[in-house]
Amino acid sequence: MRLTNMRLHQQSAAYFVRCMRSGCPARASQERAVAEPASRRCVWHDRVVAIDPLTGLAFALQSQPGVYAVLLGSGVSRVAQIPTGWGITTELIRRLAAAEGATIPADPADWYQSTFGKPVGFSDLLAELAPSRSDRRAILSGFIDPSPARPDERRPTAAHRALARLACTGRVRVFLTTNFDRLLELALSDAGLNPLVITNPAQAAGAPPFQHVDAVVFKLHGDYLDPDSMLVTEDELVAYDPATADRLSRALEDHGLVVCGWSGDWDPALHNALTSTTARRYPLYFATLGTPSTAAAAVISARSGIEVPIADADTFFTQLERRVAAIDRLGEPHPLDTQALVAGVKTAVGRPERLVDLEDLVIGAANTVYDSIRDETTFPAATTSGGDIGFAREFMAQARRYEAAAVPLVAALVAGVTWGSRADEALWARAVDRVANSNRVYGGQEALLNLRRLPALLCVYAVGLAAVDRGNFGALRAVTTDVEFRDINRRVQLVGALHPGRVLYDKLGAQGLALEVETNSAPTDDDLEALQTRRRGGKFTPASNVLHAWLREPMRATIPDDVRYTEAFDRLEMLLALAAADVETQTEEYTDGPAFGGFTWRDKYDPIPPEQRLKAEFDAAGAAWPPLVGGLLGGSAERAAAAFDALIKGAADARRNQH
Repeated sequence: MRLTNMRLHQQSAAYFVRCMRSGCPARASQERAVAEPASRRCVWHDRVVAIDPLTGLAFALQSQPGVYAVLLGSGVSRVAQIPTGWGITTELIRRLAAAEGATIPADPADWYQSTFGKPVGFSDLLAELAPSRSDRRAILSGFIDPSPARPDERRPTAAHRALARLACTGRVRVFLTTNFDRLLELALSDAGLNPLVITNPAQAAGAPPFQHVDAVVFKLHGDYLDPDSMLVTEDELVAYDPATADRLSRALEDHGLVVCGWSGDWDPALHNALTSTTARRYPLYFATLGTPSTAAAAVISARSGIEVPIADADTFFTQLERRVAAIDRLGEPHPLDTQALVAGVKTAVGRPERLVDLEDLVIGAANTVYDSIRDETTFPAATTSGGDIGFAREFMAQARRYEAAAVPLVAALVAGVTWGSRADEALWARAVDRVANSNRVYGGQEALLNLRRLPALLCVYAVGLAAVDRGNFGALRAVTTDVEFRDINRRVQLVGALHPGRVLYDKLGAQGLALEVETNSAPTDDDLEALQTRRRGGKFTPASNVLHAWLREPMRATIPDDVRYTEAFDRLEMLLALAAADVETQTEEYTDGPAFGGFTWRDKYDPIPPEQRLKAEFDAAGAAWPPLVGGLLGGSAERAAAAFDALIKGAADARRNQH
């Protein structure tokens, strides 16, 4: 994580502690506080702050995985058309009245009490309507299970899916809920998790410590498939069973809390637990839809909570998950560190007396990447994420982390190649070699194993873009054919092992990344499903599109013009395809072959395709063609002619397949 991010979170947390405990001596005037949006105010002293509480919460989850629990109320499931417990109770009373020939009551609870001489109790009512356990479950299933007539209802919502993704990354592991439905459990299961589910006091008493569980769903009011566990009416919710209360108290003491969809109006037992917990190690974040209820305001005040105004639960949790993912992507390196590295390279490059300094900087950056991507906790070779969409999300998350890890070295190589000379080519090759052969893990899922080559691919493209822009083709040769990729069964020139479509091998994950760079926002599950089912059109060359977008900023100082950048990018991909085609014919080892990237569709209707224009340059110059002079294709015009034949045919085939 970036040092500045950590400091920002610490400063933000420290501010709230000072504000809530000390009296806020420098607080703004009441008039200014009222004029500011609620999302920018500390609810305790109305002091104006610069950080959106949602962003502060994202930093908290990202920097302290597993520290925060999430409390979900009925508001989170409402969009899925799941009724509340009281809603089920009143509907059962209406049905009871209809069955007995009575007028459907306007106030079901009053009608029940006047008819039967006692206040309604959910468990008693259900037991009277359905004596057997199976009958009770059948009645409740009719309110909560998906209906054949409306198959899209009563399914996990965007909020449940976002929470499941946060759980998969370990950001949230403990879920407390007053809901009877199983939407959260289903979302967690779909994401590849098998949560511990607690629905009654006996399970609460026997459960292991939550710190030892990957994911736990503590259903404080029971589960509809266990009707005897359900707490619905005011009498039932006055106090929890001692086992439930004890386990809840420990959870609240050990964790910070994020509350959403719970008003506090009908649950005195939970309200008392929240207001009486003495531990204050971590803050409480309370998502509010409009003005909080009196009960909710009391909880916020009692726990010095931070109010987070929201539009709805789906938007809240989706934005929260995206902001956590954004911090992850930018967590390393700190931009000032990268700027200092680039400045050091620019100062040392081209000066023989600074050769040692230059090597220390570049190889040091390569070693940092090497160490980062060898961390199999951050970059596991296998995942338990369930289904194609779950796997695609893990694939995309790892790709972003690889890209972030490679940023310092990419920036250093761009600066070095831009301002360096032929004397430095061996240094660029050594740095790329270090990254390309950093972690030979042979067991795992193929797409994640191939993805380990992404930092090397980014480095090769970065060197290549700078080389193409400056006509320094020796640097491109150095990192593509002077470097070997050493696998367990083969040794091949690096360009033969870095086909972008092989590195970004998961089709749905690659399309998801391409959509992300196009829209500048993380795709939703619906987006990924639409890509998978082809309800949403994909990209012809998603891997090429992603590389084009990710390398734009590192290249901006060298190639500030966007059109010129794209021209350099397309020219580089054609040169890489030539080199890969040449390696394929020059070795008996398996290679990935040439890739046909964005140049195949960007100029699709040009009467002279770009590869034909490049071939015309070669035909005119022959052996004096600059890439050959730089050592590409062995400096051989004969090998270049054969590689061009493969390039021209492959590009034509790619265009035909794009219809």
